[in-house]
Amino acid sequence: MPVIAAPTGGTTYNMGGKLTEEEFVNAICGGCNKAGTLGAVADGIGDPLLVYEKRLQTLKEHGYKAIVGLKPRLQKDIIERMRLAEEAGIIALTIDLDSAGRAARATKGQTVEPKTFEQLKELVKASKLPLLFKGIMTPDEAELCINAGAAGIVVSNHGGRTLADTPGTAAVLPRIVDKVNGRCFVMVDGTLARGTDVEKYVAMGANCTLAGRHFVRAAHGGLADGVALFANKMKNELAVAMVLTGAQAVKDINRSMVVIPDYKA
Repeated sequence: MPVIAAPTGGTTYNMGGKLTEEEFVNAICGGCNKAGTLGAVADGIGDPLLVYEKRLQTLKEHGYKAIVGLKPRLQKDIIERMRLAEEAGIIALTIDLDSAGRAARATKGQTVEPKTFEQLKELVKASKLPLLFKGIMTPDEAELCINAGAAGIVVSNHGGRTLADTPGTAAVLPRIVDKVNGRCFVMVDGTLARGTDVEKYVAMGANCTLAGRHFVRAAHGGLADGVALFANKMKNELAVAMVLTGAQAVKDINRSMVVIPDYKA
């Protein structure tokens, strides 16, 4: 299923505190796994380490298949959290690169740094898990990530919350995919609400898509059952779109099935 939950955190300061950390992880990861896809857990920039550890503990206790998203921190702090994630038995890691400035402004007393190429290489080597760098919006950034040894990238503008004037991910994805040319795994996010959205992104070259806010809403509305309901809705809509565009399998989805305005290879 080429749509999974985007790593989202901050149940208290982002989501109103209706759900506990354990309830949220069980809703997102339990519902996604029930629907046949991956859940996700995030390292919230405003959360103490103990909160992050609680999320990982819930993953491990229930054996959920999930990815973990890490925020931009100092190298030693990121590597510490990578080690903890490994112990929880997760599938892969993502690290936000695009929100370093936003995170630094939002947290008092915490140093957040943009990463150099050498630091990217250090992070790739720090874990045995596949590592995807998130927040990639240009072909040259994608090339740097590949050269650093990343298993993949996530094309993302952080929901437009980091820099409001940035283009949408659909506008930049085809050029990035062309630059990558199959050398690493490519994920993308950006207002995934319907199965037809998934097909469009896959047609433009993404291997997988990430849905964030809609999974969060589903978790708060119906816990794991709500998340599974939304995931299965996306799956069914994608299946219908594939039938109507002639794709027998996800691998058959291609650019001939979508119009890309003003795109030049």
